[in-house]
Amino acid sequence: MSARDDVVITSCARTPFGRFGGEMKEISSLDLGVMAVREALSRLGRDSIPVDELYFGTCVLAENALETNVLARQAVLKSGLPPGVLSLTIDRACCSSMTALHLGYRSIKSGEAAVVVAVGSENMSRAPFLATDVRWGRRLGPAGVIDPMYALGYADWNPVAVDAGEVALEYGVGREEQDRWALRSQQYYNQALG
Repeated sequence: MSARDDVVITSCARTPFGRFGGEMKEISSLDLGVMAVREALSRLGRDSIPVDELYFGTCVLAENALETNVLARQAVLKSGLPPGVLSLTIDRACCSSMTALHLGYRSIKSGEAAVVVAVGSENMSRAPFLATDVRWGRRLGPAGVIDPMYALGYADWNPVAVDAGEVALEYGVGREEQDRWALRSQQYYNQALG
């Protein structure tokens, strides 16, 4: 492969983050993602970038449904990209953002796109409780309400943190290596704050 065939990341921006129920609890995942897309594109120093596709990774679809179920499409429009940019919303739990990046890479390598935006964001603080049995009316008795966040880590199967730990062990990634990675990520975040 020649350098001409390489796929490169030309810009990036990180979404802000905070504590569960903290100061960003009213900001949608969509708006967080749009902030990152706009910033990454502005860092290129060009007025218009010929973006072909946008992949948007997310996890708690119940939160996204408060705004729209077509998150990637709305991100294209709210980011100021042309309406013709193809978009895809991805839900692969914690791997959604990396899957967005991977699909963008594959699209470029296959020649289907030249410029791709891969974004991921989540705001679990906005995940609503869901009233499951009220659409057609309730005559008597309590209405059922479920917490979509509960299923992510406390319901009938392993919490996602346990799953992640088991996969790490399966691939020989120890606790110290995970801690070094997390520390390095936090240091990059602090550097980006400048």
